[in-house]
Amino acid sequence: MTNQNNEKSKNGKRLALILIAILLLVAIAFGAYTYSRYVTRDSGTGSAPVAMWGYKVKIGNADSDYAANNNGFAQNYEVREGGSNATAATDNTNAVIARVTSEGNIVAPGAAGAVSFTVSGTGEVSAELVAAISATAQISITVQRSGGEETITYVPMVYTLTKADAEEPLVTGTLGTVANYLNNGSEGGQKALGQFNPGTIVTAPEYTLSWEWAFTGDNQTVGSYTITADALDTALGQIAAASGSADGITVLDTAGNTWTVSSSSITETFSLIVTMQQTQEHYGS
Repeated sequence: MTNQNNEKSKNGKRLALILIAILLLVAIAFGAYTYSRYVTRDSGTGSAPVAMWGYKVKIGNADSDYAANNNGFAQNYEVREGGSNATAATDNTNAVIARVTSEGNIVAPGAAGAVSFTVSGTGEVSAELVAAISATAQISITVQRSGGEETITYVPMVYTLTKADAEEPLVTGTLGTVANYLNNGSEGGQKALGQFNPGTIVTAPEYTLSWEWAFTGDNQTVGSYTITADALDTALGQIAAASGSADGITVLDTAGNTWTVSSSSITETFSLIVTMQQTQEHYGS
């Protein structure tokens, strides 16, 4: 009986060793499968610099010999040879219009001025030139006929936007007219004054925003009533002398009827913003 038990014990140990060996073989086999794989590998490198943007925008005087500053207005104006209007001067030596009471710029009938802007350079993206006029105040006067409902609004300052190589002005009218033109682009955006494809070398096309207050302006008419520009200019000067107050100031039309001032503004102000901006368009062929 003892020998049989010993034999069974030996057989059990052999069986256990065989099982352990089988398990080790299975583990090694599966381990080899788990940690082996087909690998195809390649490598490469890449780089890209930022696209070049080399445009410059400059706002300055259209004629530095005429203007004393960069906003088109001045303290002193003098008549230039062959000129129909007085343009900005650096001092009042030969002035026909001058600020003599305090510092600051002025305008008056017969005055004219201009501001120019240019763009130059090149870039590696498409771009367009746009401009905008904001923060505007226009010199104006509105009068109403005494005892009647007729009104006349007079805006003396006339602006013209031109491009140096164009035969006709881009737009002419009041400051508001020019502002509307610049803001009336496609899809509700700003109007493009210039459009450039990548790599185009832009050689400073000059745009000029000029203004003038005619020395003898156009008469203003409503219905059968006419008021001369001289009469309305005089009323504006009287309002300025009264520090902006129109109390007691009236205007006579050519038939002698009295018109009272219902509203007025004696300041001309604008901000010109010129921008060269990137687009995602290709222009032309």
